[in-house]
Amino acid sequence: MSKVGRFLFTLLLFLQCALIVTGGAVRLTGSGLGCPTWPECTPGSYTPTPQQVEGPLHAWIEFGNRLLTFALFFAALATIAYVLRLRRRELFLLSLFQLLGILGQGVLGGITVLTDLNPYAVASHFILSIFLIAGAALLRAGIKSLRKSRINGEPRAMMCGIGQCFDCVVTIDGKPLQRACITPAREGANVGIDESSRS
Repeated sequence: MSKVGRFLFTLLLFLQCALIVTGGAVRLTGSGLGCPTWPECTPGSYTPTPQQVEGPLHAWIEFGNRLLTFALFFAALATIAYVLRLRRRELFLLSLFQLLGILGQGVLGGITVLTDLNPYAVASHFILSIFLIAGAALLRAGIKSLRKSRINGEPRAMMCGIGQCFDCVVTIDGKPLQRACITPAREGANVGIDESSRS
């Protein structure tokens, strides 16, 4: 990995982690509605104003969290530009996930504010961050795939073929090549590792 790639992937991972930390600060200080509107911070202003009822501390804590999203957005764009130059499809997909996830964070953040910190919106916001950190960590570690196909050794993503591939075959009651992902479970079935197709 080049120095530029290492820097961009590290920056992306750092900013994703920082978003969790600043989001935690928002929750712990009760600043979730420090900017009570979205996308503006307060009606008529995108930045906190001195006369805000929520108080300057709460407003700036929430606003700082929002600003970090912009830094993440630009870091993700730079990462995509870098990965496109490499012509590495698997890295491009992870980078694209970062960009789309950051945009999703903006939307979820808006929904969270507009629903007065609905717990489901807050939880969704946090859960998406966990996935984004995982993706950024994979980029930083240079992991291009999570496993290889057992048939031809090709890299595979974290999602399977949803019953369309034969990577999850098992032996059921002595019958080989049964797809574990689509074969209904039944009591008393003897399920084992399929050795018939291993090289």
